[in-house]
Amino acid sequence: GLVGLEMCIRDSIYTGGDDMLLFGSWDALLYLEGDILKKFREFTKNNSITMSGGFALVHQKYPAILGVLACDDYLSKSKSFYRESKNKNIKDSTTIFGVPLTNECLLEERLQNLEDRVKKLLDLVVSKKEDGGEVSVDGRVFLYTLKKTLGDAIGDNEINVPKIWRLYHSANVKFKDNKEKLKKAIGIINYVRKSLSNMFSSTMDIGNKKFSDLFSILVAIRIVELLTRRRSEK
Repeated sequence: GLVGLEMCIRDSIYTGGDDMLLFGSWDALLYLEGDILKKFREFTKNNSITMSGGFALVHQKYPAILGVLACDDYLSKSKSFYRESKNKNIKDSTTIFGVPLTNECLLEERLQNLEDRVKKLLDLVVSKKEDGGEVSVDGRVFLYTLKKTLGDAIGDNEINVPKIWRLYHSANVKFKDNKEKLKKAIGIINYVRKSLSNMFSSTMDIGNKKFSDLFSILVAIRIVELLTRRRSEK
């Protein structure tokens, strides 16, 4: 798993029809969703039969019903997030931490891409083991700026012109004393800028792979926020 934890599912509740509700550790459920999707496709042997899901993060002391309602809201968001297939709009997405992703991103080969992004972002936020492995406040601030810039760039089923300059400025300020981290941050920004430029020059299909790649960066940022918060609380 993303943090090396064993899979932990607290409760599974079958509510009838084709609906299912699971409670468990967020990092375990990320992998479980990919497993369920893979088994579902093996069983149906029909890609036109699809799944939609909602993934909400709530505190263990939070009323369960409010978590269920949050999942239901995310499920509705997933069903309005289409991917194009043979000129048809297909509902085949899962909203994770409020960010919609096509289910392809949750399969094993694409989930590895998400892990790689998490590792790259962690390198910016956490110092090396020999330096104490501490969480950098400057790194977290840059992460927030990256999330805010991407969030402003990608609205609900629309694209807004991003302020990429904000990211370059943040990177140069926050990592001015660490050339290695500055280089990594600039590399991430250049990737985001290139991806956004490609989208502006292509058909505006909100569910296509180019959007999914950028949306997965938002999910990776949220994961890093969770991992570093856990580490800083120890």
